[in-house]
Amino acid sequence: MVRDACRLISETDLALGTHKKAKLVEHSVEDCSCSKRQGRVGEGSLELFAAVRSRCPALHRIFVPDDVWPDFQQWHRQPDTVAHHRSILLLAMERGHLGRVTTAVHRYLMTAGLARPDVRQPYLLDLRERWMLYSDPIERHQKARMFSGRLVELQCAEWLELQDLNLIQRSQILCPMNSC
Repeated sequence: MVRDACRLISETDLALGTHKKAKLVEHSVEDCSCSKRQGRVGEGSLELFAAVRSRCPALHRIFVPDDVWPDFQQWHRQPDTVAHHRSILLLAMERGHLGRVTTAVHRYLMTAGLARPDVRQPYLLDLRERWMLYSDPIERHQKARMFSGRLVELQCAEWLELQDLNLIQRSQILCPMNSC
């Protein structure tokens, strides 16, 4: 399991274009509109998502950029009746978990509200939520799984890092200043 986790981190580093451990730059994702729970969401969820998207650089620049946004809106105004697919980001917002989806992107792929220059363009393109635009439900399902895989990859990297930080913090409490 640890070997798989290390492979995941190294594959993520390769995709990001960093072959060594990247120094993390803390972002104020807590202040971003995507991290705030959006009251009661009902029929106007697409309009609320538009408002959140306009204030969140991860949503606006990476997940649903301007070239994807018109098709994203149109598709959600005429939802799928065959497979009942829905946007992962829109569902996350409706359920109050949008911040959990976007945190890793803010943390690893953005700096100063823009995509980091060392992130490879194909990796950013994979994170655009446009899978629902495919007409065939089976192809749409496959593309949704690929999109979800990229999200989970970043979330796992974030979780592993947080676990490492928790271990380091615990060891410093138990054994301050490496006195053990």
